[in-house]
Amino acid sequence: MLVITRRPGDRILFPTLGITIHVSRVDGRSVRLGVDAPRDVHVLRHELADEGRYQPRAEQPRANGEERAEQERVERERRHAVRNRLHTSLLSLHLLQRQLELGQASGDDLETKVAGLLRQLEAVEAELVSPGQKPRRSALVVEDNENERSLLAGVMQTHNYNVATANDGEDALAYLKSHCKPDVVLLDMNMPRLDGAATVREIRSNPDLCGVKLIAVSGMEQRQAKVVLGRHGVDRWFTKPVRPDLLMAEIDRELAGR
Repeated sequence: MLVITRRPGDRILFPTLGITIHVSRVDGRSVRLGVDAPRDVHVLRHELADEGRYQPRAEQPRANGEERAEQERVERERRHAVRNRLHTSLLSLHLLQRQLELGQASGDDLETKVAGLLRQLEAVEAELVSPGQKPRRSALVVEDNENERSLLAGVMQTHNYNVATANDGEDALAYLKSHCKPDVVLLDMNMPRLDGAATVREIRSNPDLCGVKLIAVSGMEQRQAKVVLGRHGVDRWFTKPVRPDLLMAEIDRELAGR
């Protein structure tokens, strides 16, 4: 504790804190002081604190107009950045089109550039989500039955998912090669060309697809398909028929826990 002697009219300064103490009068055993302090520094007599009668003042919110102006400024900057990224993607698309017209793009080069453009556009789409709005998750539905594929994709879309579809395992692997990896892949097992079990093995062996949730939705039992549960197989197995509301609740729970 610092002990100092001051006369009436003197001041004690705490420049770092922005506090000034004025000695206004000394009368016997009492001293009259004045305290200048910033608004966020609370000054009170010790007996109030000792008796528990002091309640800190709540921080004053900014005026509605000021807060709204700040939100609008942040939103303008965000949308400006998104427009720039979209402009870059459109320029890249135009350049690729001209290269194709002039015969300057080979097959392998074309595939790489198209995949890159798709990733750019998907990233721009994700950035268009407004602040505070729940981001849309992405899903790939792999099902050879056209009606089931369409219905399941529709159910997921109503649950705030961006949904792509594939007819079988080969189509699914081609999609995953050229797009950003989805949050979840829903797989039938009994499919032509490349079945569900083989598709699971291909996905799990690809380090670029690490973390993708694989959900089996099949008319087959798990033991028939010989697909394990866990990181080397599927994360969940659902045997048809499945209640859509329960399926979506379990998928959301699975994604929330990763």
